[in-house]
Amino acid sequence: MNSDPKQTLETTRSFMEKMRNEPTDRTWHTLYARYAGMIINYALKRGCSESMAEDVLQETMLSLWLVMPRFQYNPEKGRFRSYLFRITRNKVIDAFRRNRRYADVDIEKELKLSEEDDTDWDRAFDEQILTEAIAAVIKKVQLKTFEAFRLTFIEGKQVKDVAKLLGISANLVSQHKFSVQQLIVKEANRLRNEYGE
Repeated sequence: MNSDPKQTLETTRSFMEKMRNEPTDRTWHTLYARYAGMIINYALKRGCSESMAEDVLQETMLSLWLVMPRFQYNPEKGRFRSYLFRITRNKVIDAFRRNRRYADVDIEKELKLSEEDDTDWDRAFDEQILTEAIAAVIKKVQLKTFEAFRLTFIEGKQVKDVAKLLGISANLVSQHKFSVQQLIVKEANRLRNEYGE
């Protein structure tokens, strides 16, 4: 894992430069894969229907597509994730404004939206990192190794019960749990660096 802030900055900067100068299906797919779940979850938590949340996602991505040729990534002005949050927040407000049922409602007040209130957004980002890290680790370890972790750490089963269920020693279950935890933490840190966090 590379925890050098300069390298992280360059990774983020180089990705943003690719998005601006040489956008490809692959770079857009990467951006979409990183943030689509966050955008949808944020919209749903703010009261959007599934259909509205999908519209918010599409409109957010369209806004990015339109602005990326002129976008200048400057980490001193803030994180890309924060910029994306502002776009998404505004698209949620727009979605409610378009919905006639909310025509006479102060949407920002009703939705309790504020510039400082990005807790849900940050939580969604953390969940996205964890989901991606787990998915990456599953591909790197044997099924029984991951099952030992899942059953003990996620489901909270006793080590001795998992050992019996998987047909391995309790010591090996504990080793598997620890090694998968370490791999997930390492992968999550790598992803955070890749995302420029």
